[in-house]
Amino acid sequence: MCRVMRSEKIRGGSWGRARLTGIRARRAYLRGSRFNRADLSGARLVDADLRGADFEGAILKGADLTRARLEDARFQGADMEGADLSGADYIP
Repeated sequence: MCRVMRSEKIRGGSWGRARLTGIRARRAYLRGSRFNRADLSGARLVDADLRGADFEGAILKGADLTRARLEDARFQGADMEGADLSGADYIP
C-alpha cells in the first residue's frame, strides 16, 4: 500500500500510470497534479485539495473523495464506480 502523510504538499506532481491503490492522503495538497491512467482504487483522499488535477483515464473505483476540493479537476474517461464524492466541491 502506498501512503502519503497528512497535509503533505505536493503541487503539480506527475503520477501518470502509477499504482496508488489504497493510498491514504487526508488533507493532502495535490493541486494541479496529474493522475492520468493511474490506479487509485480504494484511495482515501478525504479533504484533499485536488483543484485542477487531471484524472483522465484513471481508475477511482471505491475511492473516497469526501469533502475534496475538485474545482477544475478533469475526469474524462475515468472509472469512478462506487467513488464517494460526498461534500466535494466540483466545478468542471
